[in-house]
Amino acid sequence: MSKMFGWYNWSVSQQITTKLKDFQRRKIGAILGLGFVIIVIVVLLERSVAAYCSAYRQEKTRLNAISNQSNPYPSGLFNVDVTDAGQIATSLGKLDRVAPTQIESEVSSLEKLYQDIHENPAHAISDSLNGGSLDDSLKAWTQRHCSDQRPLP
Repeated sequence: MSKMFGWYNWSVSQQITTKLKDFQRRKIGAILGLGFVIIVIVVLLERSVAAYCSAYRQEKTRLNAISNQSNPYPSGLFNVDVTDAGQIATSLGKLDRVAPTQIESEVSSLEKLYQDIHENPAHAISDSLNGGSLDDSLKAWTQRHCSDQRPLP
C-alpha cells in the first residue's frame, strides 16, 4: 500500500508541476501579447510630423469633397469653405490626436474655436477674429513640414 501511496504522490506532484509550467507559459504569453498591443497603440497614436501630414491629407481630401466657395465657414489651413463649422472641428480633432507637441496646442485651440462656431453660430465673427492668426500659423507650419513629403492637394 505504501508503494501505491508513493506512486500517487509522484503522479499528483507531476500533474501540479505540469499545470504550473502551463500557467507560466500562458502568463508569459499574455504579458508578451499585452506588450505587443501597447507597442501597436503607441505606434498608431504617435505624435509626429509624418502622422500629422498623413492625417492632414486625408482630412483635406474629405473637406474638399464637401466644399464650395459660397459656404459660410472658411478654413485657411484646409483652404476650403464648408456649410458646417463642425466638419472643420472634426478634422482638427483628428489632427490634434497626432499633431507634434510643438503645434498641438494651436491645433487644439483652433478645434475649440470651430466647435464653438458650430455650437453657437452667433460667435462666428468674434471667433474668426480670434482664430485667424492660429489658422494662418498652422497653414504656414503645415506647408513647411508637409509639402516635402508629397504635394498638398
